[in-house]
Amino acid sequence: MAEKKKEPTVEERNMAIWNAVEETDPNQTKRVDYGRKFTAIDAYYQIKQATRVFGPMGIGWGYTVELDREYSNAIIADLSLWYRSNGSRSEPIRVFGTSPLSGKISQDIDAPKKAITDALTKALSYLGFSADVFLGKFDDNKYVAALNEKYNGNGEEKQSKTSKKPKNSNGKTEQWEKNRKLIWAKAIGLWGKDDAKRELEEHCKGTGWKLSELTEYQQEVIITSLADMEKKGGN
Repeated sequence: MAEKKKEPTVEERNMAIWNAVEETDPNQTKRVDYGRKFTAIDAYYQIKQATRVFGPMGIGWGYTVELDREYSNAIIADLSLWYRSNGSRSEPIRVFGTSPLSGKISQDIDAPKKAITDALTKALSYLGFSADVFLGKFDDNKYVAALNEKYNGNGEEKQSKTSKKPKNSNGKTEQWEKNRKLIWAKAIGLWGKDDAKRELEEHCKGTGWKLSELTEYQQEVIITSLADMEKKGGN
């Protein structure tokens, strides 16, 4: 009899979004060392993260914004962000972003865009997006070094997100992977495309993996392995 799935606690449900987005890829940040020193987060990285969690902008999440020149040399973005969770649309999260209209030399024609970006980043931060930056963890060199190792060092984190070639325990690419395309072609020849997909579905059921969460590359790697093992077993 299958074990009953453990229900998440209230805290786990409340922190689900936060825990999923609080960590920031250092590659998507830059250190600003002039004036007020801080870590800037790439705006499109934030948009991508929100899309990953909620769905496409305008469907899973979005915002409305009004621009105002309340102060003579600054533009203010009055932004209200909303998102969908468990089928329901949230109440608006209202924040204000600002940006100077001009610098020491000339007018800044990108001031409206910068004010909106400032407001959007702030609104998403209230949900936990890049919370480690806002909590000051990027001021801790050890914390940043650990993230750099995770995202850049051995490549394992990037492998899971970009589906790079899998490695064995020694960090070396498996020998058969060099001929993956050839073996994949043999797998199709051995089973046929439809049967190969069915073999993959059965394998996923046995392992508890979700086929819908596997990339095309990962599907190929698994079915290739299965075909290779069957071929060897038949010899």
